[in-house]
Amino acid sequence: RIRAALHASGIPVKIMDENRLAATVLHRMRQDAPVVVLAAALAVLLLLALDLRSPRRVLLVASTLAVGGAWMYGLMAVMGIDVNVFNLAVIPSIFGLGIDNAVHIEHRYQQEGPGSLARVVASTGSAAFLASATTAIGFGAAIVAHHLGIRSLGWLTLLGLCCTFVASSVFFPSLLRVLEARREVASPAASEPALANPHGHGTR
Repeated sequence: RIRAALHASGIPVKIMDENRLAATVLHRMRQDAPVVVLAAALAVLLLLALDLRSPRRVLLVASTLAVGGAWMYGLMAVMGIDVNVFNLAVIPSIFGLGIDNAVHIEHRYQQEGPGSLARVVASTGSAAFLASATTAIGFGAAIVAHHLGIRSLGWLTLLGLCCTFVASSVFFPSLLRVLEARREVASPAASEPALANPHGHGTR
């Protein structure tokens, strides 16, 4: 009514209150959120491609981020954590921090070779746990904040880092072991014809 009265008097005016402003910011944030997440994912994939130099290895390592991210979003729905202005900023950081452990495990596995997964997880996995734990504690301190937005930032960071850590230290080595076992099964099958007939002559 105030705006209508002022317009009738020839005075153009926009009236904003705290609720309208918050609604506008939330609307813009929800519009930008998919773009931010996609940009972070593409940046991670680009760096993985430059580092690993193998599409197959890039997909294997990136799968841990996809699995960890799916767990994180599922638990967010279960725990009632919504994306807001405060915790949106930490999602790209979760992507970047969450992929580190899988990259370290992949590099160590390539150095040690097949059959070394238990040793790789025991050594590199323990270091990855310590790094993830200290980062999670630093961000997770926000869960004691009185402000709900800052508190949600802490919970989302804890959730994301825990999910990506489990994905990289449990799911990823398991995936590597499955692929390794398939190669072990395929290798004897491929070598059997050569062992049975080493000179390539048929038997009569």
